[in-house]
Amino acid sequence: MQTLEDQLTTLIEASQVLLTSDTLNETLAHLLRFSETLVEADAYAIWGHDTAADRAEILASRGLSPAYINDSETNPRPASPLQEVAISDVSIEPSVERYRPLYEAEGIRALLVIPLAIATRRLGGLAFYYRAPHQFPENERQFARSFANLAATAIAAAESSEAEEEAQGRLSEILLEQQRAEASLRLLVRAGILLEESLDYNVTLANLVRAVVPGVADWCALHLLEEGEVRQVALAHPDPARVAWAEALRERFRQDNSDARIREVIDTGRTDWMPLIPPELLAAAARDEEQSRIIDEMGFTSYIMVPVRSADEVIGALTLVTAESGRRYDENDVSVAEEIGRRAGLAVERARLYRASEEGREALLRSNKAKDDFLGIVSHELRSPLTVVLGSARLLQDRGHLIGDEDRADLLNSITSEAAKMTRLVENLLLLARLELGQPVVKSPVDLQEVVERVLDTVRDHRDVVLTDNFHSEYVLAEPTFLEEILINLVGNADKYSPDGEAFEVLLERRGGGISFHILDTGPGVDEVELPRIFDSFYRSARTAQLPGKGLGLAICKRLVEVQGGEIWAKARPGGGLEVGFTLPGPGETAAVRDRDEETTAKATA
Repeated sequence: MQTLEDQLTTLIEASQVLLTSDTLNETLAHLLRFSETLVEADAYAIWGHDTAADRAEILASRGLSPAYINDSETNPRPASPLQEVAISDVSIEPSVERYRPLYEAEGIRALLVIPLAIATRRLGGLAFYYRAPHQFPENERQFARSFANLAATAIAAAESSEAEEEAQGRLSEILLEQQRAEASLRLLVRAGILLEESLDYNVTLANLVRAVVPGVADWCALHLLEEGEVRQVALAHPDPARVAWAEALRERFRQDNSDARIREVIDTGRTDWMPLIPPELLAAAARDEEQSRIIDEMGFTSYIMVPVRSADEVIGALTLVTAESGRRYDENDVSVAEEIGRRAGLAVERARLYRASEEGREALLRSNKAKDDFLGIVSHELRSPLTVVLGSARLLQDRGHLIGDEDRADLLNSITSEAAKMTRLVENLLLLARLELGQPVVKSPVDLQEVVERVLDTVRDHRDVVLTDNFHSEYVLAEPTFLEEILINLVGNADKYSPDGEAFEVLLERRGGGISFHILDTGPGVDEVELPRIFDSFYRSARTAQLPGKGLGLAICKRLVEVQGGEIWAKARPGGGLEVGFTLPGPGETAAVRDRDEETTAKATA
């Protein structure tokens, strides 16, 4: 069984050999030889058409018995109409009942007859016989048709000088078609190799557009549907400088009429193509004279836009455009482009799955590392106070009778203090765990002044605090203990990091329908590059690493603010120090939002 490439090569060889045939008998002999090579059958026959008698008889054959051939000579068949006949089993086909005894004697069970014709002139038929039932797939019949076309042309060329000229043109067309078929086959093979070359997503996209340039396109662009938006993800041209130039132009002009056509291809899943782009279409794509001049310089001639499909949906569009080559696309080019689009969809989907699996694997590695780091930090943070508690307790147990009252009190204070630290650490960890589990948060209006004053009173015995607000009484929608926990952490940090004797500031102000809190200390501050990380669990800035702390406070604050519908931030103060702020909605703001949501729901269900 020959491969498609071998069949194409044989067909090209046949056309070349038949062109040099001088007589009809020589042409018929060559046709039989190439018939055996191109189409696998048990017997072959070339039937001629007697125009005067309107009869058909065997002109040449291979694999048929003399009796069968003689019967066709003594009892010629009525000429068949110009149509193709494919019979998978003659023993059950009613239309050939009158010839069934002859077929049974010859052992013929299936047959395929392809008309031999030049325009409307009937020359006969090319017959393939099988001694077992045989199904005729469309690709086999199509190839037989192609060869029959070549055979008809060769026969006509051998019969008359006028037909010879016609045959030359026909053979040239066939040769051109086969050359294009070969080129298309090579393109698909090359595209397949490039698309299988890498699983990397970006490499796959680049290879995809590179596969068709400059073979069948001067320009090739790939657009994919990502998060509901159509984005150009790859562009190719034989000259990389032209690609950079085109990308710059696209950024400059942003959107044109081609974007709407691409979107339509994606939405409908139908190919859009033009063998020759009309000047008025190019003119309509220009927004101004400068863009019109640029489009003229590009010299676009023809284009094809085909959908890029994954398993069950269109995920993008592939655009092929000719320009400087002057090539005009036809139906064959569209078929090739659609096949490339189909393969492209599979390649993109495969690359996306690979990327997702890699991201999942990396996320798992990060999660495992974070877990290991977390366990290491927690064990370290618990070990220090446990050591103090255990050491003090053993000292009291073993030598308590020798220790004075003052030293005994110091040891007990150490045990109490370190136990309190451990309790605080465990409580913070449990709070983070509950937040991560997504437990529901019940919010209610909270008297802002009362909470703020209560928290500030915890540091006012040793620190001046400047409280600035522009209201006397205000409520905020929050979970009361969460709000107090946030303020305790932030005020405690400002107290810890501000130098002794210096005041820090707390600023409260209305923002929209909510309240914003600003805690401004005068401490060492944080480098700009560290600001995004200070809300990570256990992260300690290099400037404050020597001070007491576990690196959990800001992480807890961030989660507590977010679960209450607010946001939190940090920024360096121009004169030194750090500002940490957060916002929470006010009762009125949340009520208004709730009323709007309820009104929308009521309308939707009305």
